[in-house]
Amino acid sequence: KPKIRDIIIVILSSKTYSQVSTKDGKDVLRGEIRDQVNLFLTKGQIKRVYFTELIYN
Repeated sequence: KPKIRDIIIVILSSKTYSQVSTKDGKDVLRGEIRDQVNLFLTKGQIKRVYFTELIYN
């Protein structure tokens, strides 16, 4: 779990507001998170990523 959290934080921190503020940007972000976490997993795979809350800083 800590490694997955780290993967997601690294991905999110590399993005700008303009990259993730649109629907297409969020879709790209979902795919990137899914793909990177799946590379780490040894069992099973993530099929979908859902955002329950997005806070821009």
